[in-house]
Amino acid sequence: MSPQRSTRQHIYRRRRAAALVLLAVLALAVVVAFGLFGTQPSTAVQGDQLGPDGSESAADYRERAETSLAHATDPAYALVGFREPLSPQGVSDALQPVERMDAIVIGLAAPIAVPEPVAGATRADVIDTVLARVADHARDMAEDAPAKVDAVVVYSGGSQLRALANDPRVDTVEVAPADAAWGSFGVRPPANVGQNENR
Repeated sequence: MSPQRSTRQHIYRRRRAAALVLLAVLALAVVVAFGLFGTQPSTAVQGDQLGPDGSESAADYRERAETSLAHATDPAYALVGFREPLSPQGVSDALQPVERMDAIVIGLAAPIAVPEPVAGATRADVIDTVLARVADHARDMAEDAPAKVDAVVVYSGGSQLRALANDPRVDTVEVAPADAAWGSFGVRPPANVGQNENR
């Protein structure tokens, strides 16, 4: 092999190695740039939680919920726990004072987001539709289908929430901070507390 050809191969190998290093650096730069400047969540999770924290007694949770309700003025989200599970019509009747219903809670399950009814329908119709879907899923799992609602998440002003709290069917109304956005707070089912206590 001639010295000239050996030198060319050596230069070619060095250029190829340099190109590979450059590509690796560029790939790393793209990953870092995407991490810094890429798509960001539109709503930051604030860490707010509605519902009993698991270590609270029913009385402690009720007191905390009443305190949050007493301080509520601006429209805010609230977790409404019922004394007994209500039928869809019962929920619809109880929620007359509030501006909006956003989710229903069945037992210890995660909240199920629900829309406000369209013209010609009621909140009871919306809940019936959701319960029918839950029943279909329950049948597939060979489980009993729920027919009643234990709690709801609503959005309304402080005076409407206090009017709701006066309904004898309502057990607790816990209000989230006024700046809490939908999706930025967690919801723990009210049934999580006081299961072995006389309420």
